[in-house]
Amino acid sequence: MKIRLFFGFTLVELLVVIAIIGVLIALLLPAVQAAREAARRMQCANNLKQIGLAIHNFHDSRNGIVPSGVFNQNRTSSFGLLYPFIEQPALYEIVSTDPNINSSGGYRGGYVTSNWWWNNTLSEPQRNGFGSVTTFMCPSRRSGVQRFDNPRNNETDSSGDNSWDAAGPLGDYAFVFGTTADVHVGVAAWFAHLIDQSQTDTTDATSRLVSPFRKAIARETGSGSSIRMIWEPRDDFARIADGLSNQFFVGEKHIPLGRVGKCPSGNNATITASADITRNGSDCGYLQTGYRKSVHAGRALVGYEHWGDASLGFPNGEYVYPICRASDFSETGNPTHTKFHQPIRYIAFGSWHPGICPFGLGDGSVRSISVTTANAVLRAFAHCSDGASVSLP
Repeated sequence: MKIRLFFGFTLVELLVVIAIIGVLIALLLPAVQAAREAARRMQCANNLKQIGLAIHNFHDSRNGIVPSGVFNQNRTSSFGLLYPFIEQPALYEIVSTDPNINSSGGYRGGYVTSNWWWNNTLSEPQRNGFGSVTTFMCPSRRSGVQRFDNPRNNETDSSGDNSWDAAGPLGDYAFVFGTTADVHVGVAAWFAHLIDQSQTDTTDATSRLVSPFRKAIARETGSGSSIRMIWEPRDDFARIADGLSNQFFVGEKHIPLGRVGKCPSGNNATITASADITRNGSDCGYLQTGYRKSVHAGRALVGYEHWGDASLGFPNGEYVYPICRASDFSETGNPTHTKFHQPIRYIAFGSWHPGICPFGLGDGSVRSISVTTANAVLRAFAHCSDGASVSLP
């Protein structure tokens, strides 16, 4: 005698139907996931498009390219200067207003973005506001409030035991930088050349930058409580001799799997002794610049790094930084990383979108670049005046 359930279906027939539904769901799930990733990829490209438009609107408003920074270290990066042009005027007001953070009168005149400023000057809602700018986030990586609160409250500087600290909002994009400086004295000096956030223009770092973005022409006027910052863009679009359509402006930066929201924190000796320095240095506050903090706002496709330590297996030589894969420096990829693991991919570009990395070009277009693109092509599109005749694949 057959047992019938649900309007005449037998138990066997019901199980067969359930099995068929399960198979259909299994077949449909990859398509749903692919559709979601396609939507996230389109949103990421749109973010880069908005950043590119903001750079153009800044150029029209201020008669120049948005600077890589305003003055010296602890001053806001290009991202903070673009806030008014991505419909975030309230955040720009906070960044540009004199925060009066130093009793001795230092760092007045606004644009300060140090750890002290982030931890002690801003309220909790303000920090959440900075950490909620979706234009600077790739939806394949993160959503919601994204920020790093460094527990060390002292002001950061360019040297000493706090040069890795970079509290602030987190994001997924970086401006394209490059330098012809051939630095042999270590990674900190190379970073200094990369974005050049020194206080003066007496070094050759600014003149050797080959990317569109250089620091502002700036000076402080007044003294004591009356110190104010006066600045203007250093360059206009005429600097891009190769043409805006042949120049990368901004791209998605590499952050290893498992390292989103992590940033080195502690004294310099502790950090540099840790093998995690190369993995945790990828995702810190994008508003801070200068020395090791430069990579959070800008990364390089043109540059040189000489380690020269044969005992580590890395003799003198040129190391270039290709586009990374999402799995580079993953927790399961290579558990034996050292602090000098090559290539130094955490200062490279790379995306979590499979097989590609999106870049915004100077003409406002966005291109998805294959992770296997030749370095010669990448360097040509990162150098604003090399005259190289190459095209994107």
